[in-house]
Amino acid sequence: MINFKKVNPKDKIHIKCLFKILNKREYSISHKEIITFEKHIKFVKSHPYRNWFLIYQDKDLIGSIYSTYENFLGINLVVHKK
Repeated sequence: MINFKKVNPKDKIHIKCLFKILNKREYSISHKEIITFEKHIKFVKSHPYRNWFLIYQDKDLIGSIYSTYENFLGINLVVHKK
């Protein structure tokens, strides 16, 4: 079962989950270098998206999804390599 949990930018667990997803990405269009955890915290707390959710399959974190104020949609899924 897929569940969505609204991101709370003040929740330390949400911040850590989003950082985990960010670091598992193979490609990035928003930045060229690895972002520090401190910069990540600042970004999440600025909550730049209209809607932002963590995606869970059962109890496993599998990604995040967001929509911007410009009506763009971003989906980041965790890729498990075999």
